[in-house]
Amino acid sequence: MQLSDPSAGPPRAMRPPMVILVPAVLAALYGWAVFLTSFRHPGAIGPNYDTPGTDFMVFHTAIRLALHGDLKLLFDGDRFTALLNSNYRDVLSFPLTLRPFVHPPGFLILMLPLAPLGFHAALALFQLVTGGALFAALRGGADAPRAALLVAAATLLSPAASVNVLWGQTGFLTVALLAGGARLLPERPLLAGLVFGLLSIKPQHALLVPVMLIALRAWRTLFAAAVGGLLLPAAAALLFGTGIWTGWFHQAWHYASGADPRYFLDIVMWDNSVRTCALLLGFGGTAAALVALAALVGGAAAVYAAYRAKLAPDVRLAVLLAASTLAASHTGPYDTLLLVAAVGLLLADCGRHTTMLIWTLGLCVWLLPLAGQPAISVPARFGPLLTVLLIAVLFRRREPEAASDPLPA
Repeated sequence: MQLSDPSAGPPRAMRPPMVILVPAVLAALYGWAVFLTSFRHPGAIGPNYDTPGTDFMVFHTAIRLALHGDLKLLFDGDRFTALLNSNYRDVLSFPLTLRPFVHPPGFLILMLPLAPLGFHAALALFQLVTGGALFAALRGGADAPRAALLVAAATLLSPAASVNVLWGQTGFLTVALLAGGARLLPERPLLAGLVFGLLSIKPQHALLVPVMLIALRAWRTLFAAAVGGLLLPAAAALLFGTGIWTGWFHQAWHYASGADPRYFLDIVMWDNSVRTCALLLGFGGTAAALVALAALVGGAAAVYAAYRAKLAPDVRLAVLLAASTLAASHTGPYDTLLLVAAVGLLLADCGRHTTMLIWTLGLCVWLLPLAGQPAISVPARFGPLLTVLLIAVLFRRREPEAASDPLPA
């Protein structure tokens, strides 16, 4: 849907009022200043993140251990953490607590080109490549091309982006795969399926992709996604041996079963998922699990409804991005990038009809990563409600005359 002349200047939806623009710019500057100061003076102007790239240390060390065939060390959380503290003692301002490698082994295939590089070079290249992929995915095939440039740029400049780079995380890649697959779907359904299949490295964010494809009756893409989802896992087994999967499953079961309570305290309770937010708001364990299940079902229902309804393609994509954060069993502040991109797509679709309510909602999403993690920040515990509100606003963008029909079977 084209709501603005692409030959004209930036669409009005991309020109925020000053009351929104000023705090948004200040927040972005603060987020990137925290990143820069964390190299030498962590905690000087904000939270002490120890040093940039602590999560990427896990990825970088894991691929080197896998290439050397030391799978026992790779899947021993205590020894692995001790190795991290030894290898990076020169840049860490304090030792890391339990930090096991819990990503599916297929993720290591993507890390192969970075294994020979030093830590900081590998970190920089990973963020640049995945950031470029995000930019390309949000730009390509957009309903409003000129607005899409601003959406992509704003997403990369947001506080969520600074947190993603600061942690050395995969938020750019998650947005790139979800948006890239959705944008490829109308013209190149098989390639879109393969792109969606790469989300096997982040399975918690892939849960709603099959729902979207079923809603569209895109059976070829669904088949291609299933095949694509096996490529990286199979490559990991071929390159590193099947032991990498048995070791990973053993470790995953060890932590998921609650055999090590430190994992729950150090990893699970320091995320932004619906379940964690519910626990921190006072819900019991069973009640929190039911809330998380309701979020998963509700997110699936929202995606199905969006892709069956007469909504613009980019509005549908925004629903998919937002609902995926609700459905995920584990998220971090860097995953707020999905919400930032969703708000950008909403603003681009609104054109001249953007309201102060939408701008305020966008500002709240923009600031959310700076609110801190739910474990230490009460406002952050209401992040899932903000996501629900965003999805509700997206469904108000129903404009039958401008929407395309679902894809044919």
